[in-house]
Amino acid sequence: MRLLFSLQSRIDSAFRVAPIDSLVLFFSLWVGISVWAGYTVGLGLWTLIPAILGVIFFTRSAAPLHRVEKIPLFILLSIGLAFLLIFIFIQNGFDVSADTAIPFAAEHIRQFIPHTYLPEFNVPFVYPAGVPSIVSQIAGVGIPFHVVAWGIGLVGLLLFLHGLVRLAGNYFSSVSVAVAAGILLLGLRLPFQSFLSGEYALLLGLGLVIHFIIPRQNPHSLLGWGAVFLCHPYAFLVGMILWVVLYGKLEKEFIKQFLLVGLATFIISLPSVWNQILPFLFDASLARVPPFSLSLIHALPFIFSVGLAPILLSLLALHSAVTSSPLLSREKMIRLLLLFGIGLVGFLMTFLYPTLVVGGKLLLLSSIAAILGAAVWIAHASRKQSFLPLAVLGACLVLLFSSSTLVGLAIGSKSTPDEAQAAVLFSEAFPHAERVAFLSPGAGKMSQYAHTTPLDAVTTHYMTTFFRENSTHPEWNRIKNEGERFNEILETRCVSCLEELDVEYYVINTHAFPLLENANPIWKYSSFVAYSKE
Repeated sequence: MRLLFSLQSRIDSAFRVAPIDSLVLFFSLWVGISVWAGYTVGLGLWTLIPAILGVIFFTRSAAPLHRVEKIPLFILLSIGLAFLLIFIFIQNGFDVSADTAIPFAAEHIRQFIPHTYLPEFNVPFVYPAGVPSIVSQIAGVGIPFHVVAWGIGLVGLLLFLHGLVRLAGNYFSSVSVAVAAGILLLGLRLPFQSFLSGEYALLLGLGLVIHFIIPRQNPHSLLGWGAVFLCHPYAFLVGMILWVVLYGKLEKEFIKQFLLVGLATFIISLPSVWNQILPFLFDASLARVPPFSLSLIHALPFIFSVGLAPILLSLLALHSAVTSSPLLSREKMIRLLLLFGIGLVGFLMTFLYPTLVVGGKLLLLSSIAAILGAAVWIAHASRKQSFLPLAVLGACLVLLFSSSTLVGLAIGSKSTPDEAQAAVLFSEAFPHAERVAFLSPGAGKMSQYAHTTPLDAVTTHYMTTFFRENSTHPEWNRIKNEGERFNEILETRCVSCLEELDVEYYVINTHAFPLLENANPIWKYSSFVAYSKE
Protein backbone atom coordinates (compact mmCIF):
# COMPACT_ATOMS: atom_id res chain seq x y z
CA MET A 1 0.00 0.00 0.00
CA ARG A 2 2.87 2.39 0.73
CA LEU A 3 4.20 1.76 -2.78
CA LEU A 4 0.85 2.82 -4.26
CA PHE A 5 0.76 6.05 -2.30
CA SER A 6 4.41 6.72 -3.19
CA LEU A 7 3.59 6.30 -6.89
CA GLN A 8 0.71 8.73 -6.66
CA SER A 9 2.87 11.25 -4.77
CA ARG A 10 5.34 11.27 -7.65
CA ILE A 11 2.50 11.95 -10.08
CA ASP A 12 1.19 14.72 -7.88
CA SER A 13 4.62 16.34 -7.60
CA ALA A 14 4.23 17.71 -11.12
CA PHE A 15 1.22 19.67 -9.87
CA ARG A 16 0.64 22.04 -7.02
CA VAL A 17 -2.51 20.01 -6.31
CA ALA A 18 -3.54 16.46 -7.20
CA PRO A 19 -4.52 15.94 -10.87
CA ILE A 20 -8.06 15.04 -9.84
CA ASP A 21 -8.41 18.39 -8.10
CA SER A 22 -7.43 20.07 -11.34
CA LEU A 23 -10.07 18.00 -13.12
CA VAL A 24 -12.71 19.00 -10.56
CA LEU A 25 -11.82 22.66 -10.97
CA PHE A 26 -11.84 22.39 -14.77
CA PHE A 27 -15.35 20.93 -14.94
CA SER A 28 -16.62 23.44 -12.39
CA LEU A 29 -15.32 26.37 -14.42
CA TRP A 30 -16.39 24.89 -17.75
CA VAL A 31 -19.96 24.25 -16.60
CA GLY A 32 -20.34 27.72 -15.10
CA ILE A 33 -18.84 29.54 -18.10
CA SER A 34 -20.87 27.44 -20.57
CA VAL A 35 -24.23 28.20 -18.95
CA TRP A 36 -23.45 31.92 -18.78
CA ALA A 37 -22.35 31.92 -22.42
CA GLY A 38 -25.39 29.86 -23.45
CA TYR A 39 -27.73 32.53 -22.16
CA THR A 40 -25.68 35.57 -23.19
CA VAL A 41 -22.91 35.73 -25.81
CA GLY A 42 -23.21 32.32 -27.42
CA LEU A 43 -21.99 28.81 -26.68
CA GLY A 44 -19.02 27.03 -28.21
CA LEU A 45 -15.73 25.29 -27.53
CA TRP A 46 -14.17 28.71 -26.93
CA THR A 47 -15.41 28.27 -23.33
CA LEU A 48 -12.56 25.79 -22.83
CA ILE A 49 -10.00 28.62 -22.97
CA PRO A 50 -11.08 30.56 -19.85
CA ALA A 51 -11.73 27.24 -18.06
CA ILE A 52 -8.17 26.03 -18.70
CA LEU A 53 -6.69 29.42 -17.79
CA GLY A 54 -8.68 29.34 -14.55
CA VAL A 55 -7.30 25.91 -13.69
CA ILE A 56 -3.73 27.13 -14.25
CA PHE A 57 -4.31 30.23 -12.12
CA PHE A 58 -5.96 28.52 -9.16
CA THR A 59 -3.82 25.39 -9.00
CA ARG A 60 -0.61 27.42 -8.91
CA SER A 61 -1.80 29.18 -5.78
CA ALA A 62 -3.23 26.12 -4.01
CA ALA A 63 -1.50 24.18 -1.32
CA PRO A 64 -0.56 20.51 -1.80
CA LEU A 65 -2.96 17.95 -0.33
CA HIS A 66 -2.31 15.67 2.59
CA ARG A 67 -1.94 12.06 1.58
CA VAL A 68 -4.97 10.86 3.51
CA GLU A 69 -7.07 12.86 1.07
CA LYS A 70 -5.94 10.73 -1.85
CA ILE A 71 -6.96 7.40 -3.25
CA PRO A 72 -4.55 5.18 -5.18
CA LEU A 73 -5.08 5.75 -8.89
CA PHE A 74 -5.20 2.03 -9.64
CA ILE A 75 -8.60 1.73 -7.96
CA LEU A 76 -10.11 4.45 -10.14
CA LEU A 77 -8.39 3.14 -13.25
CA SER A 78 -9.68 -0.37 -12.59
CA ILE A 79 -13.27 0.84 -12.19
CA GLY A 80 -12.97 3.04 -15.28
CA LEU A 81 -11.57 0.14 -17.32
CA ALA A 82 -14.35 -2.19 -16.15
CA PHE A 83 -17.08 0.17 -17.30
CA LEU A 84 -15.25 0.90 -20.53
CA LEU A 85 -15.27 -2.82 -21.31
CA ILE A 86 -19.00 -2.97 -20.47
CA PHE A 87 -19.61 -0.06 -22.83
CA ILE A 88 -17.63 -1.59 -25.70
CA PHE A 89 -18.37 -5.29 -25.47
CA ILE A 90 -21.72 -5.56 -23.68
CA GLN A 91 -23.44 -2.36 -24.72
CA ASN A 92 -21.75 -2.27 -28.15
CA GLY A 93 -20.88 1.40 -27.79
CA PHE A 94 -24.37 2.53 -26.74
CA ASP A 95 -25.58 3.77 -23.37
CA VAL A 96 -28.54 1.45 -23.74
CA SER A 97 -29.42 1.63 -20.07
CA ALA A 98 -29.51 5.39 -19.93
CA ASP A 99 -32.35 7.85 -20.17
CA THR A 100 -32.57 10.24 -23.08
CA ALA A 101 -32.72 13.40 -20.96
CA ILE A 102 -29.17 14.71 -21.44
CA PRO A 103 -28.64 13.78 -25.13
CA PHE A 104 -32.12 15.10 -26.00
CA ALA A 105 -31.50 18.37 -24.16
CA ALA A 106 -28.01 18.69 -25.66
CA GLU A 107 -29.35 18.29 -29.21
CA HIS A 108 -31.60 21.31 -28.63
CA ILE A 109 -28.71 23.47 -27.45
CA ARG A 110 -27.03 25.03 -30.43
CA GLN A 111 -25.36 28.39 -29.96
CA PHE A 112 -27.73 29.33 -27.15
CA ILE A 113 -29.64 27.46 -24.45
CA PRO A 114 -33.32 27.44 -25.51
CA HIS A 115 -36.36 28.18 -23.39
CA THR A 116 -38.47 25.37 -24.89
CA TYR A 117 -38.04 22.07 -26.72
CA LEU A 118 -39.24 23.55 -29.99
CA PRO A 119 -39.62 22.61 -32.79
CA GLU A 120 -40.55 19.19 -31.35
CA PHE A 121 -42.43 20.24 -28.23
CA ASN A 122 -43.57 23.59 -26.92
CA VAL A 123 -42.86 22.76 -23.29
CA PRO A 124 -40.39 24.58 -21.01
CA PHE A 125 -36.72 23.58 -21.17
CA VAL A 126 -36.51 22.74 -17.47
CA TYR A 127 -33.71 20.16 -17.40
CA PRO A 128 -30.55 21.51 -15.61
CA ALA A 129 -28.49 23.10 -18.39
CA GLY A 130 -24.98 22.49 -17.00
CA VAL A 131 -24.16 19.04 -18.39
CA PRO A 132 -26.19 19.31 -21.65
CA SER A 133 -24.34 22.54 -22.47
CA ILE A 134 -20.90 20.87 -22.37
CA VAL A 135 -22.20 17.73 -24.09
CA SER A 136 -23.46 19.91 -26.91
CA GLN A 137 -20.04 21.51 -27.35
CA ILE A 138 -18.12 18.23 -27.56
CA ALA A 139 -20.73 16.58 -29.78
CA GLY A 140 -20.36 19.54 -32.14
CA VAL A 141 -17.01 18.17 -33.35
CA GLY A 142 -18.66 14.94 -34.52
CA ILE A 143 -18.76 12.67 -31.45
CA PRO A 144 -22.22 11.08 -30.86
CA PHE A 145 -24.24 12.76 -28.14
CA HIS A 146 -24.76 9.56 -26.19
CA VAL A 147 -21.02 8.76 -26.16
CA VAL A 148 -20.17 12.22 -24.80
CA ALA A 149 -22.86 12.00 -22.11
CA TRP A 150 -21.67 8.53 -21.14
CA GLY A 151 -18.06 9.73 -20.85
CA ILE A 152 -19.05 12.64 -18.62
CA GLY A 153 -21.06 10.23 -16.47
CA LEU A 154 -18.00 8.00 -16.07
CA VAL A 155 -15.93 11.01 -15.00
CA GLY A 156 -18.62 11.86 -12.46
CA LEU A 157 -18.66 8.30 -11.11
CA LEU A 158 -14.89 8.21 -10.62
CA LEU A 159 -14.86 11.66 -9.03
CA PHE A 160 -17.64 10.58 -6.68
CA LEU A 161 -15.75 7.46 -5.56
CA HIS A 162 -12.50 9.39 -5.17
CA GLY A 163 -14.23 12.14 -3.23
CA LEU A 164 -15.82 9.77 -0.72
CA VAL A 165 -12.50 8.04 -0.06
CA ARG A 166 -10.86 11.42 0.41
CA LEU A 167 -13.69 12.45 2.73
CA ALA A 168 -13.27 9.32 4.85
CA GLY A 169 -9.52 9.83 5.17
CA ASN A 170 -9.88 13.49 6.06
CA TYR A 171 -12.76 13.10 8.49
CA PHE A 172 -10.99 10.50 10.58
CA SER A 173 -7.38 11.56 9.75
CA SER A 174 -6.53 7.99 8.84
CA VAL A 175 -5.12 6.40 5.69
CA SER A 176 -6.50 3.03 6.85
CA VAL A 177 -10.03 4.40 7.03
CA ALA A 178 -9.64 5.92 3.56
CA VAL A 179 -8.54 2.59 2.07
CA ALA A 180 -11.32 0.73 3.92
CA ALA A 181 -13.91 3.19 2.57
CA GLY A 182 -12.60 2.64 -0.96
CA ILE A 183 -13.08 -1.10 -0.54
CA LEU A 184 -16.59 -0.72 0.88
CA LEU A 185 -17.66 1.53 -1.98
CA LEU A 186 -17.27 -1.40 -4.34
CA GLY A 187 -20.17 -3.07 -2.55
CA LEU A 188 -22.41 -0.02 -2.79
CA ARG A 189 -24.94 -0.35 -5.56
CA LEU A 190 -26.30 3.18 -5.79
CA PRO A 191 -23.49 5.06 -7.63
CA PHE A 192 -23.03 2.27 -10.17
CA GLN A 193 -26.76 2.01 -10.67
CA SER A 194 -26.96 5.77 -11.24
CA PHE A 195 -24.28 5.48 -13.90
CA LEU A 196 -25.82 2.53 -15.72
CA SER A 197 -29.30 4.10 -15.62
CA GLY A 198 -28.01 7.33 -17.17
CA GLU A 199 -28.03 9.78 -14.24
CA TYR A 200 -24.91 11.45 -15.64
CA ALA A 201 -25.70 14.99 -14.49
CA LEU A 202 -26.39 13.82 -10.94
CA LEU A 203 -23.13 11.84 -10.83
CA LEU A 204 -21.02 14.71 -12.12
CA GLY A 205 -22.66 17.04 -9.61
CA LEU A 206 -22.00 14.61 -6.75
CA GLY A 207 -18.45 14.01 -7.99
CA LEU A 208 -17.74 17.74 -7.89
CA VAL A 209 -19.50 18.63 -4.65
CA ILE A 210 -17.93 15.86 -2.57
CA HIS A 211 -14.54 17.54 -3.15
CA PHE A 212 -15.74 20.90 -1.84
CA ILE A 213 -17.12 19.91 1.57
CA ILE A 214 -13.72 19.06 3.09
CA PRO A 215 -12.43 22.07 5.07
CA ARG A 216 -9.06 23.13 3.71
CA GLN A 217 -7.41 25.98 1.88
CA ASN A 218 -9.39 25.61 -1.31
CA PRO A 219 -9.65 28.87 -3.28
CA HIS A 220 -11.97 27.45 -5.92
CA SER A 221 -14.61 25.80 -3.75
CA LEU A 222 -16.97 28.79 -4.09
CA LEU A 223 -16.84 28.41 -7.87
CA GLY A 224 -17.56 24.72 -7.52
CA TRP A 225 -20.77 24.96 -5.51
CA GLY A 226 -22.41 27.06 -8.21
CA ALA A 227 -21.35 24.58 -10.89
CA VAL A 228 -22.84 21.72 -8.86
CA PHE A 229 -26.20 23.49 -8.76
CA LEU A 230 -26.07 23.96 -12.53
CA CYS A 231 -25.32 20.24 -12.97
CA HIS A 232 -28.09 18.95 -10.72
CA PRO A 233 -29.93 20.71 -7.84
CA TYR A 234 -30.33 17.40 -5.98
CA ALA A 235 -26.54 16.95 -6.00
CA PHE A 236 -26.25 20.42 -4.48
CA LEU A 237 -28.78 19.48 -1.79
CA VAL A 238 -26.98 16.22 -0.92
CA GLY A 239 -23.62 18.00 -0.78
CA MET A 240 -24.98 20.80 1.39
CA ILE A 241 -26.45 18.32 3.89
CA LEU A 242 -23.17 16.38 4.00
CA TRP A 243 -21.18 19.54 4.60
CA VAL A 244 -23.43 20.93 7.32
CA VAL A 245 -23.92 17.64 9.18
CA LEU A 246 -20.30 16.48 9.13
CA TYR A 247 -18.47 19.80 9.52
CA GLY A 248 -21.08 22.35 10.55
CA LYS A 249 -20.58 24.41 13.71
CA LEU A 250 -22.49 27.26 15.32
CA GLU A 251 -19.47 29.48 14.95
CA LYS A 252 -18.96 32.78 13.18
CA GLU A 253 -16.44 31.35 10.70
CA PHE A 254 -18.67 28.49 9.52
CA ILE A 255 -21.76 30.70 9.25
CA LYS A 256 -19.71 33.12 7.15
CA GLN A 257 -18.59 30.29 4.85
CA PHE A 258 -22.17 29.04 4.57
CA LEU A 259 -23.46 32.46 3.53
CA LEU A 260 -20.61 32.89 1.05
CA VAL A 261 -21.41 29.52 -0.55
CA GLY A 262 -25.06 30.51 -0.86
CA LEU A 263 -24.21 33.88 -2.42
CA ALA A 264 -21.64 32.41 -4.82
CA THR A 265 -24.06 29.67 -5.88
CA PHE A 266 -26.78 32.21 -6.59
CA ILE A 267 -24.49 34.45 -8.65
CA ILE A 268 -22.91 31.64 -10.69
CA SER A 269 -26.26 29.96 -11.38
CA LEU A 270 -28.12 33.26 -12.01
CA PRO A 271 -28.71 32.70 -15.77
CA SER A 272 -30.27 29.30 -15.11
CA VAL A 273 -32.26 30.62 -12.13
CA TRP A 274 -33.60 33.53 -14.19
CA ASN A 275 -34.39 31.61 -17.37
CA GLN A 276 -35.39 28.18 -16.05
CA ILE A 277 -36.16 28.01 -12.35
CA LEU A 278 -38.18 31.21 -11.85
CA PRO A 279 -40.47 30.64 -14.87
CA PHE A 280 -40.82 27.05 -13.69
CA LEU A 281 -41.82 28.07 -10.16
CA PHE A 282 -44.29 30.73 -11.28
CA ASP A 283 -45.88 28.63 -14.01
CA ALA A 284 -49.60 28.45 -13.27
CA SER A 285 -49.79 25.08 -15.01
CA LEU A 286 -47.52 23.48 -12.41
CA ALA A 287 -48.97 21.99 -9.27
CA ARG A 288 -47.51 23.74 -6.26
CA VAL A 289 -47.45 20.74 -3.96
CA PRO A 290 -46.97 17.17 -5.16
CA PRO A 291 -49.97 14.99 -4.44
CA PHE A 292 -49.90 12.98 -1.23
CA SER A 293 -49.72 9.25 -1.77
CA LEU A 294 -48.94 6.44 0.62
CA SER A 295 -47.47 3.98 -1.83
CA LEU A 296 -45.15 1.06 -1.14
CA ILE A 297 -44.81 0.47 -4.89
CA HIS A 298 -42.92 3.73 -5.34
CA ALA A 299 -40.60 2.97 -2.46
CA LEU A 300 -39.70 -0.58 -3.49
CA PRO A 301 -37.30 0.48 -6.28
CA PHE A 302 -35.28 2.42 -3.73
CA ILE A 303 -35.14 -0.59 -1.42
CA PHE A 304 -33.84 -2.81 -4.19
CA SER A 305 -31.44 -0.15 -5.45
CA VAL A 306 -29.73 0.06 -2.08
CA GLY A 307 -29.01 -3.66 -2.00
CA LEU A 308 -27.59 -5.86 0.73
CA ALA A 309 -24.24 -4.13 1.16
CA PRO A 310 -25.45 -0.96 2.94
CA ILE A 311 -27.44 -3.06 5.40
CA LEU A 312 -24.32 -5.04 6.31
CA LEU A 313 -22.32 -1.83 6.45
CA SER A 314 -24.86 -0.34 8.85
CA LEU A 315 -24.41 -3.31 11.19
CA LEU A 316 -20.64 -2.89 11.06
CA ALA A 317 -21.01 0.82 11.73
CA LEU A 318 -23.25 0.08 14.73
CA HIS A 319 -20.69 -2.37 16.06
CA SER A 320 -18.01 0.27 15.57
CA ALA A 321 -20.00 2.69 17.71
CA VAL A 322 -20.62 0.10 20.42
CA THR A 323 -16.99 -0.97 20.64
CA SER A 324 -15.90 2.67 20.92
CA SER A 325 -13.14 2.74 18.35
CA PRO A 326 -10.52 5.42 19.19
CA LEU A 327 -11.11 6.97 15.76
CA LEU A 328 -14.84 7.45 16.37
CA SER A 329 -15.46 10.15 18.96
CA ARG A 330 -18.86 10.77 20.54
CA GLU A 331 -19.37 13.90 18.43
CA LYS A 332 -18.58 12.13 15.16
CA MET A 333 -20.79 9.20 16.08
CA ILE A 334 -23.73 11.57 16.66
CA ARG A 335 -23.07 13.33 13.34
CA LEU A 336 -23.03 10.01 11.45
CA LEU A 337 -26.27 8.91 13.13
CA LEU A 338 -27.87 12.23 12.18
CA LEU A 339 -26.71 11.79 8.58
CA PHE A 340 -28.11 8.26 8.54
CA GLY A 341 -31.41 9.52 9.94
CA ILE A 342 -31.77 12.22 7.28
CA GLY A 343 -31.35 9.55 4.64
CA LEU A 344 -34.11 7.49 6.24
CA VAL A 345 -36.39 10.55 6.31
CA GLY A 346 -35.72 10.92 2.59
CA PHE A 347 -36.66 7.29 2.14
CA LEU A 348 -39.90 7.91 4.06
CA MET A 349 -40.68 10.73 1.63
CA THR A 350 -40.83 8.17 -1.19
CA PHE A 351 -43.85 6.68 0.56
CA LEU A 352 -45.65 9.98 1.13
CA TYR A 353 -44.68 12.04 -1.92
CA PRO A 354 -43.51 9.68 -4.71
CA THR A 355 -43.55 12.42 -7.37
CA LEU A 356 -41.15 14.62 -5.39
CA VAL A 357 -38.35 12.18 -6.31
CA VAL A 358 -35.85 13.69 -3.87
CA GLY A 359 -36.28 10.82 -1.41
CA GLY A 360 -34.24 8.42 -3.48
CA LYS A 361 -31.38 10.93 -3.69
CA LEU A 362 -31.33 11.56 0.06
CA LEU A 363 -31.14 7.83 0.70
CA LEU A 364 -27.55 8.10 -0.49
CA LEU A 365 -26.78 9.94 2.77
CA SER A 366 -27.60 6.84 4.81
CA SER A 367 -25.27 4.78 2.64
CA ILE A 368 -22.45 7.29 3.07
CA ALA A 369 -22.92 7.35 6.84
CA ALA A 370 -22.85 3.54 6.92
CA ILE A 371 -19.66 3.42 4.84
CA LEU A 372 -17.87 5.93 7.05
CA GLY A 373 -18.82 4.06 10.22
CA ALA A 374 -18.00 0.64 8.79
CA ALA A 375 -14.65 1.90 7.46
CA VAL A 376 -13.70 2.87 11.00
CA TRP A 377 -14.60 -0.62 12.20
CA ILE A 378 -12.52 -2.30 9.47
CA ALA A 379 -9.53 -0.01 10.08
CA HIS A 380 -9.69 -0.76 13.80
CA ALA A 381 -10.27 -4.52 13.46
CA SER A 382 -7.61 -5.01 10.78
CA ARG A 383 -4.91 -4.18 13.33
CA LYS A 384 -5.60 -7.57 14.92
CA GLN A 385 -6.77 -9.42 11.81
CA SER A 386 -4.75 -8.31 8.79
CA PHE A 387 -6.76 -10.52 6.40
CA LEU A 388 -10.00 -8.68 7.18
CA PRO A 389 -9.74 -5.95 4.48
CA LEU A 390 -9.16 -8.61 1.83
CA ALA A 391 -12.14 -10.60 3.06
CA VAL A 392 -14.36 -7.52 2.98
CA LEU A 393 -13.04 -6.65 -0.48
CA GLY A 394 -13.96 -10.11 -1.73
CA ALA A 395 -17.43 -9.87 -0.22
CA CYS A 396 -18.02 -6.43 -1.75
CA LEU A 397 -16.89 -7.59 -5.18
CA VAL A 398 -19.24 -10.58 -4.98
CA LEU A 399 -22.14 -8.33 -3.97
CA LEU A 400 -21.34 -5.92 -6.81
CA PHE A 401 -20.94 -8.38 -9.67
CA SER A 402 -23.72 -10.69 -8.54
CA SER A 403 -26.26 -7.88 -8.48
CA SER A 404 -29.08 -8.78 -10.86
CA THR A 405 -30.10 -5.12 -10.93
CA LEU A 406 -26.72 -3.95 -12.19
CA VAL A 407 -26.42 -6.82 -14.66
CA GLY A 408 -29.84 -5.96 -16.06
CA LEU A 409 -28.92 -2.30 -16.42
CA ALA A 410 -25.62 -3.16 -18.12
CA ILE A 411 -27.38 -5.38 -20.65
CA GLY A 412 -29.98 -2.72 -21.34
CA SER A 413 -32.99 -1.36 -19.47
CA LYS A 414 -34.13 1.25 -22.00
CA SER A 415 -33.07 -0.51 -25.18
CA THR A 416 -30.83 -3.28 -26.46
CA PRO A 417 -27.67 -2.84 -28.54
CA ASP A 418 -29.54 -4.35 -31.48
CA GLU A 419 -32.31 -1.74 -31.17
CA ALA A 420 -29.76 1.05 -30.91
CA GLN A 421 -27.85 -0.18 -33.97
CA ALA A 422 -31.07 -0.45 -35.97
CA ALA A 423 -32.00 3.13 -35.09
CA VAL A 424 -28.58 4.45 -36.16
CA LEU A 425 -28.66 2.57 -39.48
CA PHE A 426 -32.19 3.77 -40.18
CA SER A 427 -31.18 7.39 -39.55
CA GLU A 428 -28.29 6.96 -41.98
CA ALA A 429 -30.63 5.55 -44.64
CA PHE A 430 -33.31 8.22 -44.06
CA PRO A 431 -31.48 11.27 -42.69
CA HIS A 432 -34.42 13.65 -43.21
CA ALA A 433 -36.99 11.59 -41.33
CA GLU A 434 -38.60 13.55 -38.49
CA ARG A 435 -41.64 11.58 -37.31
CA VAL A 436 -40.94 7.85 -36.96
CA ALA A 437 -42.86 5.20 -35.03
CA PHE A 438 -40.36 2.70 -33.63
CA LEU A 439 -42.53 -0.28 -32.74
CA SER A 440 -40.17 -1.96 -30.31
CA PRO A 441 -39.82 -2.15 -26.50
CA GLY A 442 -36.98 0.41 -26.54
CA ALA A 443 -38.84 2.90 -28.74
CA GLY A 444 -37.84 6.00 -26.76
CA LYS A 445 -34.11 5.33 -26.94
CA MET A 446 -34.39 4.33 -30.58
CA SER A 447 -35.86 7.75 -31.33
CA GLN A 448 -32.88 9.34 -29.62
CA TYR A 449 -30.34 7.35 -31.62
CA ALA A 450 -32.22 8.11 -34.86
CA HIS A 451 -32.42 11.85 -34.00
CA THR A 452 -36.19 11.81 -34.47
CA THR A 453 -39.09 13.01 -32.34
CA PRO A 454 -40.01 10.40 -29.71
CA LEU A 455 -43.68 9.43 -29.67
CA ASP A 456 -43.43 8.02 -26.17
CA ALA A 457 -42.12 11.12 -24.45
CA VAL A 458 -43.04 9.86 -20.98
CA THR A 459 -40.51 7.03 -20.93
CA THR A 460 -37.78 9.03 -22.66
CA HIS A 461 -37.36 11.13 -19.50
CA TYR A 462 -36.17 14.15 -21.41
CA MET A 463 -37.35 16.52 -18.70
CA THR A 464 -37.35 16.51 -14.93
CA THR A 465 -39.52 13.90 -13.28
CA PHE A 466 -41.05 16.56 -11.04
CA PHE A 467 -42.33 18.45 -14.08
CA ARG A 468 -43.60 15.30 -15.78
CA GLU A 469 -45.49 14.11 -12.72
CA ASN A 470 -46.94 17.42 -11.55
CA SER A 471 -47.35 19.67 -14.57
CA THR A 472 -50.77 20.47 -16.05
CA HIS A 473 -49.20 22.35 -18.99
CA PRO A 474 -51.60 21.88 -21.97
CA GLU A 475 -48.83 20.90 -24.39
CA TRP A 476 -47.41 18.41 -21.93
CA ASN A 477 -50.83 16.84 -21.47
CA ARG A 478 -51.11 16.42 -25.25
CA ILE A 479 -47.65 14.82 -25.41
CA LYS A 480 -48.46 12.51 -22.51
CA ASN A 481 -51.74 11.39 -24.08
CA GLU A 482 -49.98 10.71 -27.38
CA GLY A 483 -47.39 8.58 -25.57
CA GLU A 484 -50.05 6.62 -23.70
CA ARG A 485 -51.90 5.90 -26.95
CA PHE A 486 -48.65 4.83 -28.64
CA ASN A 487 -47.84 2.41 -25.80
CA GLU A 488 -51.37 1.01 -25.99
CA ILE A 489 -50.89 0.32 -29.71
CA LEU A 490 -47.55 -1.34 -29.01
CA GLU A 491 -48.94 -3.53 -26.23
CA THR A 492 -52.06 -4.61 -28.15
CA ARG A 493 -50.14 -5.04 -31.42
CA CYS A 494 -53.00 -3.28 -33.17
CA VAL A 495 -51.87 -3.02 -36.80
CA SER A 496 -55.01 -1.17 -37.90
CA CYS A 497 -54.42 1.46 -35.19
CA LEU A 498 -51.18 2.62 -36.78
CA GLU A 499 -53.12 4.96 -39.05
CA GLU A 500 -53.86 7.06 -35.95
CA LEU A 501 -50.19 7.97 -35.59
CA ASP A 502 -48.97 11.20 -37.16
CA VAL A 503 -45.72 9.77 -38.56
CA GLU A 504 -43.80 9.38 -41.81
CA TYR A 505 -42.37 5.90 -41.26
CA TYR A 506 -42.93 2.73 -39.23
CA VAL A 507 -39.89 0.78 -38.03
CA ILE A 508 -41.13 -2.55 -36.72
CA ASN A 509 -39.27 -5.02 -34.54
CA THR A 510 -40.75 -8.27 -35.83
CA HIS A 511 -40.00 -9.94 -32.48
CA ALA A 512 -42.46 -7.58 -30.79
CA PHE A 513 -44.94 -6.53 -33.49
CA PRO A 514 -46.53 -8.24 -36.50
CA LEU A 515 -45.59 -7.32 -40.07
CA LEU A 516 -47.88 -5.03 -42.02
CA GLU A 517 -50.09 -6.77 -44.57
CA ASN A 518 -50.25 -5.56 -48.16
CA ALA A 519 -47.28 -3.26 -47.61
CA ASN A 520 -43.81 -3.42 -49.08
CA PRO A 521 -40.86 -2.79 -46.74
CA ILE A 522 -38.41 -0.08 -47.78
CA TRP A 523 -35.60 -1.02 -45.38
CA LYS A 524 -34.47 -4.05 -43.37
CA TYR A 525 -31.91 -4.78 -40.64
CA SER A 526 -31.82 -7.90 -38.48
CA SER A 527 -35.36 -8.28 -37.07
CA PHE A 528 -36.30 -4.69 -37.98
CA VAL A 529 -38.38 -3.72 -41.02
CA ALA A 530 -39.30 -0.18 -42.11
CA TYR A 531 -42.39 0.98 -44.02
CA SER A 532 -43.37 4.34 -45.42
CA LYS A 533 -46.80 5.46 -44.25
CA GLU A 534 -47.59 6.75 -47.69
